Amino acid sequence: MPPNVNIQTTTNQYLAPAWVDQVLRDNFFFGEILANTKKWNGSQMLFPIKYQKGVATIAFNGFDQLPTSQQPVSVNMTFYPTFTATNVALAGSDLTVNKTPEQKLDLLKTTMKSRAQDGADDIGNFFQGNGTAFGGKAPAGLGTS
Repeated sequence: MPPNVNIQTTTNQYLAPAWVDQVLRDNFFFGEILANTKKWNGSQMLFPIKYQKGVATIAFNGFDQLPTSQQPVSVNMTFYPTFTATNVALAGSDLTVNKTPEQKLDLLKTTMKSRAQDGADDIGNFFQGNGTAFGGKAPAGLGTS
């Protein structure tokens, strides 16, 4: 419950100088991709990935028949150059008001960091999709057949 009117009209509010994100969560797949980035070369790039386990391991004794079948376990993921953009829109008047002695957080820096996190999360979601978003302009993801 908020404090009574006497407190509200005689005491300044305190804004903690910290940004707490309660929307985005860890995007593990994007983190893995980002941790292993390579310089782009050519019109497309192929990356071999393991997508399933091979023939199951068995236990045997003596002259039991051993499996001789082969199961494909990997494919080349093909990537074509695609691009993404994340907007950052701030009113000049908001930036001006934010540059006062009462500023606790830099509005521009906080917004840029927040939008960068949003963009990274969106790219991670693209990597889990099938590449058909935005008329097929989205990056191809794990859902691509």
